[in-house]
Amino acid sequence: MPHGPGFAARSDVGSTRTGNEDRFLARPPLFAVADGMGGHQAGEVASELAISLLDETADRSPVLGTDSLVDALERSNAAIRREARLRADLAGMGTTCTVAVLDGEIHIAHVGDSRAYRFRAARLEQLTDDHSLVASMVREGRMDPAAAMTDGRRNIITRALGAEDQVRVDVVSADLAPGDRLLLCSDGLHGQVDDAAIATVLRDEPDPARAVDRLIGLANAAGGEDNVTVIVIDPDMMADAASPAVAVALAVDDDQQESADTAKRTDDSPIPARRPRRAIALFLLLVIAAIAVAIAGWLLAAAISPT
Repeated sequence: MPHGPGFAARSDVGSTRTGNEDRFLARPPLFAVADGMGGHQAGEVASELAISLLDETADRSPVLGTDSLVDALERSNAAIRREARLRADLAGMGTTCTVAVLDGEIHIAHVGDSRAYRFRAARLEQLTDDHSLVASMVREGRMDPAAAMTDGRRNIITRALGAEDQVRVDVVSADLAPGDRLLLCSDGLHGQVDDAAIATVLRDEPDPARAVDRLIGLANAAGGEDNVTVIVIDPDMMADAASPAVAVALAVDDDQQESADTAKRTDDSPIPARRPRRAIALFLLLVIAAIAVAIAGWLLAAAISPT
């Protein structure tokens, strides 16, 4: 299971499927879930294309914003359409994709019915809108949310990467407060486990990896009818993980710090400024030397002057 300070991610085939068409990316501060569709392994091709292009975007752009996320999803849409035209066995393939980047806030680009949630003060809040038939009916008041969990049309997607030549990407930004947790998941989780049960796990299980395992376990216990992918993110833990390294760096002596700075510096990084303490010591040595020279000159002048 990919994990690190403050996050964990896992994908599971479920209890009834023979292959896994879900893909995910966990590359802090960038996270994404893609749920492929199309059958005969076409879905995994589509989801892999989307995740690979997001990974390449992160390689090229160290600082990611919503514009770059939208651009990556639009390019993914074009790549999936192009591949489907070239290969008859991939015709009709597509994928959902929900991608989030953290920079003190959370910024999301989203297509399909994978979801992003924010868990705050024991309350689970869905940040994305599902692009599905039953979700549209719920929003319009034509279906009860509880009925949508079991409706036979719940797998009908109204928007996906690869479905049309042009794709509309939803963009969402939300604030982050101390103690917040984030959850990205495919419908293999939220289609099997209700929000109350998801919230209970996020409340009771502080470790992201164990929370991911418990959520996937609930999905499979409920039938495991689909592939299930879960990413749990604790922004506070991700931020705290950097703090000890900073504290150690500030505590070492000057020579050790200079060596560490040199080791960490890349070719195009600015050279770090020297510490003020070293500059003051050098200034005092110069002053003492100047005084010594002045005294020596005065003594020499006195010795050779006529009496």
